[in-house]
Amino acid sequence: MKSYILFESALGYSIFERKEFEEIGSESQEIQKAINDYERFSLIVKLKSFFPFKTSEKALHNITLLNSSKISEDLEDFLKQNFPSKKKNKNIHLGICDQKLGSELLK
Repeated sequence: MKSYILFESALGYSIFERKEFEEIGSESQEIQKAINDYERFSLIVKLKSFFPFKTSEKALHNITLLNSSKISEDLEDFLKQNFPSKKKNKNIHLGICDQKLGSELLK
């Protein structure tokens, strides 16, 4: 089973692949601490894909929607590019922090 983490920043969206799968929730504190230390973070995950925001307006629009637990077209397209088929992706877990956003992704 593959495990991924969706990370958003002012620069864009990133999808990281967990190098060795364990229950990701049990390691969320470890991952949070490691985010600020690249050397440590790179031992846990590797970058799978990155979607940069082209303008500051796009960044603001996307982050505003995320803060409202809504999915932007940019995020939806980015996820479809990386995970094209729901049927083929039954053994994939995508970790996100916002439960409401997770519900939106499942629709």
